[in-house]
Amino acid sequence: MLKKYIFSLCALVLLCTVTAKAQVPAYTFAASSGTYTPITGGTTVSYLYGTAANSDDGYAAVNIGFNFVYNGVTYTVIRPCANGFATFGAVLTGSTDTWTNDLSGGLGTGRPILAPLWDDMDNSSGNTTYLLSGTSPNRVLTVQWYNSKWQYSGLSGAISFQIKLYETTNVIEFVYNQETGSVANAGDLGASIGITSTGTGSGSFISLASQGTNPAFSYLTETNTISTKPATGQVYRWTPYCTAGATDLTREKIAKVQYNTINNSSTSTAGYENFANLITQVEPSSNYTMTVTPNASAVATDQVIVYIDLNQNGSFSDAGETVYTSAQGAGPYTFPLPIPPTASIGLTRMRIRLQDAVTGANSTPCGTSTYGQVEDYSVNIQLCSPANITSQPPNTTVCIGNGTSIALAATGTGLTYQWQVSTNSGTSYSNIAATGPYSGVTTNTLAISSTTAAMNGYMYKCILNGTCTPANTASAAALLTVNSPTTITTQPANFATCYNNFAFFNVAATGTVSYQWQVSTDGGFVYSNISGATASSLTLANVKENVNGNRYRCVVTVASCGSVTSSPGILTVNLLPTAFITADPVNKLKPGLLASLNATAIPSLTTNTFTWYKDNAQVATGTKLDINYTGIGDYTLKVIDAKGCSNTSAVYTISDSISNRLFITPNPNDGRFQVLYHSARFNTLQRNLTVYDSWGTRIFTKVYTVASPYQPMDVDMRNYPAGIYLVVLGDNNGNKLASGNVLKR
Repeated sequence: MLKKYIFSLCALVLLCTVTAKAQVPAYTFAASSGTYTPITGGTTVSYLYGTAANSDDGYAAVNIGFNFVYNGVTYTVIRPCANGFATFGAVLTGSTDTWTNDLSGGLGTGRPILAPLWDDMDNSSGNTTYLLSGTSPNRVLTVQWYNSKWQYSGLSGAISFQIKLYETTNVIEFVYNQETGSVANAGDLGASIGITSTGTGSGSFISLASQGTNPAFSYLTETNTISTKPATGQVYRWTPYCTAGATDLTREKIAKVQYNTINNSSTSTAGYENFANLITQVEPSSNYTMTVTPNASAVATDQVIVYIDLNQNGSFSDAGETVYTSAQGAGPYTFPLPIPPTASIGLTRMRIRLQDAVTGANSTPCGTSTYGQVEDYSVNIQLCSPANITSQPPNTTVCIGNGTSIALAATGTGLTYQWQVSTNSGTSYSNIAATGPYSGVTTNTLAISSTTAAMNGYMYKCILNGTCTPANTASAAALLTVNSPTTITTQPANFATCYNNFAFFNVAATGTVSYQWQVSTDGGFVYSNISGATASSLTLANVKENVNGNRYRCVVTVASCGSVTSSPGILTVNLLPTAFITADPVNKLKPGLLASLNATAIPSLTTNTFTWYKDNAQVATGTKLDINYTGIGDYTLKVIDAKGCSNTSAVYTISDSISNRLFITPNPNDGRFQVLYHSARFNTLQRNLTVYDSWGTRIFTKVYTVASPYQPMDVDMRNYPAGIYLVVLGDNNGNKLASGNVLKR
């Protein structure tokens, strides 16, 4: 043991930490709403690009005014750039690309970078100033970009922003103020907001995911597409974690850390290693097991101490943040490491110290011990939730040969995905491998690069697993329909119809299609959709002369395969003929008179055919109709032309001629005759008929009901002798209406 201590004390006593190449900046992030206070009386910088003044891409050097420690390194100069960032690194040359925002690797030796709004900015509409305020040891350096154009092509200033560096605490703040101009973009992706270490690549930066009031941030993925102004008074604060390590570089070191999903082996002999880019997700009130394995040089007096910044304020020294202290021993150390229910939700830092607890010990999270090693990791504290599929995979239609994708949306802790396919209508499923035509098989989106006819009817579902998700939770199944382009097999035919009649057009096509009929009223130059006409047939009712000559076609569509358009069918609307009735010589009849009804039509064609109707009942055909008193009534005439178009005339009425005479027919007769007398049309009346012989004896009497003018009342006197008889007609009240003689032979 003594030999060990003497060797180590002879080593690099003043060495506190050794920085790895791509370390995550040792800072915690917090957002708040504050006040933007413009600089007054500050010093204006002169931007240079090479040796020429340049407020578009230029840079400058500003003395901080105090020792500022960033990521464990002390700086006295910061170098702002017109493009919305500042660096602590080497002076940039005139050939350095300062306008392309790249937190993961940009600016080379100019790193590390502070980027409040890194984009292709232009400060020509404003200026950049700086001001040192306050008194030691609590001074603040403020560097202010005033009224910057967002993109060099902007017409006016869009945003002002500041970097504030705080003495002693080494806190960094970005503060913003919106100006009146607009974000120009100029085809660029957008801005980055964040900080970097001197290293490059994934894990060398902290990048904000947006410019919002409480944005998420990432150590692994840079967001460089921010194109919305941060709110006025928005403050983003970066608080440094204290440095820690061990001075001896040869003895016991951490060889492996296992915690939840972290399983990290390391062989470095540095006193400090930054593995903050290794992140595991944990849940408050849950217990996880940690194993810390030292290397072979561990001794019986070693111990492990674990700290977690549970309130995410940049310090491990708050109550309860020393979450584990082991007993002395050579390890490995396996112990429960629960997350308390009061832990703040979000990404935070975890520090592990391995040390000799007897010689050169330091049980605090900051500073150095003599022997051992310090490693930093990240824990993402999140409430654990089972998978909740918020959007199921939809049924998907694609044209043969084309690609498509099927996606679901789900929330839940630590979700994993595995897509499966069924080729037998859902009877069985099998996992899909990431080989053609499939990719994304273990993501929430399955991509299919091309489809075949054989894939029509395939069904796809996704199997989800997660920290709190029941094993192999399945999504709903999505049906894949692979369509082929359609072909029209029956084109619409020309159609002729009569005015005010129906017209029909039909189309037929292959495949599962949808239809949209269109009409052209200008001879086929312009077509427009017909509302509601989405069937394979089109029916037009009550067509008028104004649609004569219209063209009708159908657009036939197969989902995902596009449309084909039929040839047009032309509609011909034939006008109707007009029918007229005339009467010759009279239109009022009584017994003994005849009328002739004549049929005419316009146009007058020999091919016209006529049909006569009396009181809506068909009675005859032809161009002429002869009627006597029995034909009293309402007549109409229907004409049909050679094109099949028909029309009906107006009603023509043949009425009765009023007379108080009693008509007996035939007279003389064989004893059978009819008695006729005028009665009002459509009145039902009772008539009393009596026959007397030449002696005045009543030989016949009968009551008749009549309902039309001159309705015959039949009499049969064949059983009576020949002679002259008197016929008397009376009404229902016994009043005489008329009388007349009849001769029976």
